[in-house]
Amino acid sequence: MVRGIDYQFSITEDFLTMSSLHGTTTGQDIFDNLLKELKDFNLPLEKLSGICTDGAPAITGEHTGLIGLLLKSRVWNVPPIVYHCIIHQENLGAQHLKMGHVMELVVSTVNYIRARALRHRQFKEMLKEIEAEFQDVTYYCKVRWLSSAKTLRRFLSLLDPINTFMRGKGRNHEEFRNVAWINDLAFLADITEHMADLNRKLQGKQQHVSSLWSHITAFRCKLNLWVGQLQNGNCTHFKSLLERQQSVENHVSAEPYAKLLTGLAAEFGRRFAQFDGTCMHINIFEDPFSVDAEEAPAPLQMELIDIQADKRLSQHHNSHELVEFYRDFLPKQRFPGLYKHALLMGSLFGSTYLCEQFFSRMKHTKNKYRTTITDEHLTQQLRLASSATQPDIDRIVREKQCQVSH
Repeated sequence: MVRGIDYQFSITEDFLTMSSLHGTTTGQDIFDNLLKELKDFNLPLEKLSGICTDGAPAITGEHTGLIGLLLKSRVWNVPPIVYHCIIHQENLGAQHLKMGHVMELVVSTVNYIRARALRHRQFKEMLKEIEAEFQDVTYYCKVRWLSSAKTLRRFLSLLDPINTFMRGKGRNHEEFRNVAWINDLAFLADITEHMADLNRKLQGKQQHVSSLWSHITAFRCKLNLWVGQLQNGNCTHFKSLLERQQSVENHVSAEPYAKLLTGLAAEFGRRFAQFDGTCMHINIFEDPFSVDAEEAPAPLQMELIDIQADKRLSQHHNSHELVEFYRDFLPKQRFPGLYKHALLMGSLFGSTYLCEQFFSRMKHTKNKYRTTITDEHLTQQLRLASSATQPDIDRIVREKQCQVSH
């Protein structure tokens, strides 16, 4: 997948090609194939501005990985920016929040209810009779971890009928009546919803790395806010936990949850330390008017002082989209350094979202019923499947004569 930008700030983000490795898949193999494909498409290596990866060792290895071999090429005046996918890092950071005693019981209960068709129908009929808020429980898929938010929310809402149904089937779980366990369930449902909301903001095409980083920065600030509030017993931003807290018969101690969020904040800080080192470059691209010129790289300091003194440009920046501002209002003769910096940052992928989406398409295209498909045909089909170009079917049909004899 490639992302490029021209001098008119038109961004191209699309599938370039697919190279099949039938033997070994070492960093050297990937490096050799990458150079071959770039040469075939007439893309000079020195124009490579950044690499976004999923953190695989064959890619990120310092000596024998793709990144290490690329940096040894030394064809750049300034090496490309290398970083781990923001969405993937957020996913890995979320796994630090381990509450297995809650999640394992929820998943096993849902699987038990839905494992047998008769049992599942009986449960749905019971929910229909009592006019429950939800008419079913949802499966949890570990690969698609965002499903945990919906699974937990429905489970918490249906906890009483689930407890009744399970006891009727001879499965008596004391946790379903344990106040502390239900409080943990409520907290986990709330925090996973916050995490799912963050993940949805990070998804999608044509996103700048600066906008993705702003979502991560905001979430880290929210974590610090929540830690302070929970330490004081304030559950304002955790609606399920707040409802439990406001209930007279329940006592909710929020301090353990503050410790969990402290660990989560530390994990996010560790995983995104790589971006902390480049956040100055991101901030200059996102808002050059609020950056301290003394802390900026020396080649951009004079231009930052000049642009911050220009009130007219500041108004254009506040009233227009970021790309539109750099394309239509920033004088590149007057600010060549900032213009070049904006081109660099605009060319960076924020995540491997396109690759993950591409893998899903490939899974459906290359299946057990199409074992004889060639690499060339697979590439062509995936190019069509991933292309943003809409085919003009009516025109194609008009230009074809289906029966030549007529």
